[in-house]
Amino acid sequence: MKTVYFTCIYVFFLFAGGFAQVAINTDNSQPDASAMLDVKSYTSGLLTPRMSSIQRNGINNPAIGLLVFQTDSPFGFYFYTTNGWMYLGSGNARAEGGGGHVIDADGNAYPTVKIGNQEWMAENLRVTHYRNGDDIPYLPWAAAGAYYWYNNDPISYKIPYGALYNGYAVNDSRNICPVGWHIPNYEEFLILEMYLGNVSTAGGKMKTCILWNNPNTAATNISGFSGVPGGKICCNGTSSEMGACGFWWSSPFDATINYYRSMYFNAASFVSQGTLINNYLSVRCISNPGLTVGQNYQGGKIFFIDATGEHGLIAAPADLNTFPQWGCFGTPIVTSTVTGTGQANTTAIVSGCNQIGNAAMLCDQYSVSTIVTYSDWYLPSKDELNLLYQTAYPFRSSWFD
Repeated sequence: MKTVYFTCIYVFFLFAGGFAQVAINTDNSQPDASAMLDVKSYTSGLLTPRMSSIQRNGINNPAIGLLVFQTDSPFGFYFYTTNGWMYLGSGNARAEGGGGHVIDADGNAYPTVKIGNQEWMAENLRVTHYRNGDDIPYLPWAAAGAYYWYNNDPISYKIPYGALYNGYAVNDSRNICPVGWHIPNYEEFLILEMYLGNVSTAGGKMKTCILWNNPNTAATNISGFSGVPGGKICCNGTSSEMGACGFWWSSPFDATINYYRSMYFNAASFVSQGTLINNYLSVRCISNPGLTVGQNYQGGKIFFIDATGEHGLIAAPADLNTFPQWGCFGTPIVTSTVTGTGQANTTAIVSGCNQIGNAAMLCDQYSVSTIVTYSDWYLPSKDELNLLYQTAYPFRSSWFD
C-alpha cells in the first residue's frame, strides 16, 4: 500500500509540473516563460466574468487580485485588494478630456470628466454617509442635514439619478463629497458655464441625450458632464419635475438660501438661482483645485493652506488705508488672537463700534471683483497677521501693490 501511495504522489507532481503553463492559440506556439496562461488571438478578445455590483459584493472571501467586470453603473473593471474592491474604470469615452474616477464614503465609484481646467463627477452623488462616516439621515423633509430618494424609490432612481440632498447636508462641515472634492461654489459653476459658451447655451452641452422629456432642446453632452433630470423634493416632501429639470446645489448665499444651477428639457440654458436650504436637490462634486501658497485666488493672494489642503487664508492685494483706527476708544470688545478667529473678531468690532473708517469696518466693507465679486473679507487676528508676515515678507515687493 505504501508503494502505491508514493507512486501516485510522484506521478501527480510529475503531471502538474509538466503542464504548469498553458497556451491557448491557433498557431501552436508555446506559452511565454513568464506566464502561467498565455492567450493569443488576432480576431477575438478575452471575456472576464461579468456581473452586477450586488453579485460582485456577494462573492464569498474574494482572493487578492480577483478581477471582474461590473455591468451596472459605474460599470467597468474591478479588482480585489487588501483595502477592498478597487475600480479600474470603464471604456466610457468622454468628449472633453477623459477623467478618472472617485470613490465616496459608501464605496460608490463615480467616473469623472475634465472640462477645461476643472474635473467634475460625471454622475450625481448617491452617498448616504458624511465623509467622517456619520449617517446622513434619510428623511423626506427636515430642518437638519438629510437625503431622500425621489418618490422614496431607490430601485428606480438611485442610478442614474442619484440621491437628493437638502441644503443643510450640503453645507455641513462633515462634508458629503469624497476626500479631495467639494460642493462647487458660484464661481466654479460660472467658470464651467463660460468655458462651454454662456448661460444660454451651456446646458445643452451638458445634458445627456436620453432620460429627458421631449424635446430635450440642444442636448449633445459634448462636455461629458452627463447632466440628468433628477427633479427635486420640496413643499414638505413632495417629489416633482423628474424628467423635466435637473437642479444642482452650489455655495451658500446666506444662512437660509443656497445658490443652485438648473437645466430644463425645453431649453439649452444653465441657469443660476437661489432657493431655501430645506429643499432637496442633486449634488455634483468638483475636484479641489491644486492651490499653492503665493497663488492668486479669489481676488487676493494665498498665504496659508492648512493640513487638509481644503482650507486656507487669502490676503487682499493692497492696503486699504494707511492709518485707520482699530475700533472705538473706550469701548471694550472681546476678541481673540488665535488663527481662525479674525472673522468673528471683525463681526464683534463692527457690531460694537460705530466709528466710521475703523480697520474692521474697512475690511468688512471691502470687495474685489474678478469673474465674480468677493466680499467676505475681514480684519486678521494677531496670529493670522503674524502668519501673513512670516510667509509674505520675503515676497512683499512681488506679491502686493
